[in-house]
Amino acid sequence: MADVVINVGAVSAITAGTGLTGGTITGTGTIAAAFGTTAGTICQGNDPRITAGGGAPGLHASTHTAVGDDALTLSQSQITDLGTSLAAKVATTRQVLAGTGLGGGGALSTDVTLNVSYGSSGTTACVGNDARLSNARTPEIHASSHATGGTDVLTLGQSQISGLVTSLSNKALGATTMTAGTGLTGGGDLSANRSFAVAYGTTSTTATVGDDARFSFIAAGSATTRTLQNKLRDIVSVKDFGAVGNGVADDTVAIQAALDSGAKTVFCPNGTYKVSSTLYIPGDVAGTSVSLIGEGSNTIINADSISGSVICNYQGSWSGYKNYQYLKNLRITGIATHAVLWVGSVNGGIENVSTQGLTATNGFVFDGSFGCSFRDLTTQGATISNACFWFSRDFNCNTVDAAYTSNFCTYNFLWSKVNISSTGSAYSGSSPTGYTVGGSVFNNLCPQGGNVGLAVYDCNPGGAVFNTVYVENVALPVQFGNYATSELCRGVTMNGLFIIGYAIGSHPGGASTRALDFDNALNVTVISPEFGSFGDATVPTIIRYRDAFKCSIINYYHITGGYGSSMTTGQIKRHTSATSDAGIYVQGQETEAGSSARSHFLLMKANNYSYQHYKMTVSSSGTWVALSVIPSVL
Repeated sequence: MADVVINVGAVSAITAGTGLTGGTITGTGTIAAAFGTTAGTICQGNDPRITAGGGAPGLHASTHTAVGDDALTLSQSQITDLGTSLAAKVATTRQVLAGTGLGGGGALSTDVTLNVSYGSSGTTACVGNDARLSNARTPEIHASSHATGGTDVLTLGQSQISGLVTSLSNKALGATTMTAGTGLTGGGDLSANRSFAVAYGTTSTTATVGDDARFSFIAAGSATTRTLQNKLRDIVSVKDFGAVGNGVADDTVAIQAALDSGAKTVFCPNGTYKVSSTLYIPGDVAGTSVSLIGEGSNTIINADSISGSVICNYQGSWSGYKNYQYLKNLRITGIATHAVLWVGSVNGGIENVSTQGLTATNGFVFDGSFGCSFRDLTTQGATISNACFWFSRDFNCNTVDAAYTSNFCTYNFLWSKVNISSTGSAYSGSSPTGYTVGGSVFNNLCPQGGNVGLAVYDCNPGGAVFNTVYVENVALPVQFGNYATSELCRGVTMNGLFIIGYAIGSHPGGASTRALDFDNALNVTVISPEFGSFGDATVPTIIRYRDAFKCSIINYYHITGGYGSSMTTGQIKRHTSATSDAGIYVQGQETEAGSSARSHFLLMKANNYSYQHYKMTVSSSGTWVALSVIPSVL
């Protein structure tokens, strides 16, 4: 509306009411419309609230609700298409039924849920991930439909089968023949199944059954069966335990392991076995002892500078005698103190053992042995400084047969207890004042080249017998007893002594001065000795004695040569310290100097305390002829 200008008197007043502005006019003033959107104002004619929505009033639907201040009540006919819509509806009592394969349902008075019934029956559905729908599913059995005569016969080419063509090309034809080779039977072509079997038998083209009788062993005349393995373990080889035998590898441990294995016999094949310490042959009192056996001279035990013996049958301190230990068929070489130390042995022995190529103080050393046999032993070709064969304490009831030496040494054969401790022997039998040899037999001894051939120093109580002794190129061939060491040779018999080729002045032991020396002897008998020529014609003495009692030489025979002396001119002499009651008995034959005639004689010690002997012969007329003989001093 337009502003109204009013002019009133001074007495009268006009006031602008609600919806107007201008205040109270007492004079001239203007009253205008108060436009706005609040209570007490008016809206303009172009108010957007009037024009918006085609003139629709403001939002007021809530006033027409059942609880509004302007509730509407309408008939169904006032609702557009309501009748038609209601005619299309069903009652809430109507049921929704779950059919086959479904579950749930119910009246429409509430929400109704239907769901699929899953399972494997004819009235259920299968889940989308049912295992039967996977590649691993087993379809309904219908293979017969694809077979010949079936309703859905399959016909495939070979190329449709993966790898079939290649596989077929690698197959054998049915006509291919499988032939049984050596050791088999059976076979045939592949048109049918074929069998092969091992051909068992006893020929070179057959195999042996697992229980073949040849895998067992039955000795001739025995009913006891042993396995072949058990039989073979009677003897073991050092090579079974790693011995090489090439002369370079150290075989000490391997050989000792074989000796300690429990086998009764240890075999050492041909070869050179280097050893760096003593080999011990086990044994015990019960006789469960061991034999070490080689093949002969080509089985070589080579000592690599051993301090002690190369081979010994006793280890540790003394614990009694050992039974049935043997050493056979080998050669000992190298460098050592002794070749063999044989200690405390009973019913054992050494056979066919050589020391050719050995450098040692002693060859074979025996200490405390009973009932043993030692044969075919030699030190020829060895360098021995002291004794080739040394027989010490308690060497009783043994047999030594065929022992040969050919060495420039102090003793070829020595019977003595002197310095026995130097041998390293464990034997603790008789003390050094006891006896050495008793009841032993020595056959076929051959000493050559030594200073003393047979140094039979300690034989007490004796009983030793020597059969066939051949001595050559020895400074002192035979000495009975040793006065200087108080060693008495007692009760010895020597049958068949032959001495030839005595040492000359160039011998290391000096030239020979005598053949037999009875230095400290009692009841010693030498039977049938023969004395060949000396190598040095200036040495005439055959026999010298010092402390000799009850000693005899029977069937003495001297082969003339070199000096031509007779018994009466110096073949027997006495030591400078010989006692006047000492003497010997000699019966034999001699050739007098300057004569080819041979005479038989007896030489007997006079029955008094003097050096006088009587030489008894028989004259051509058959009468006794006595000649007083006083041996000269040597």
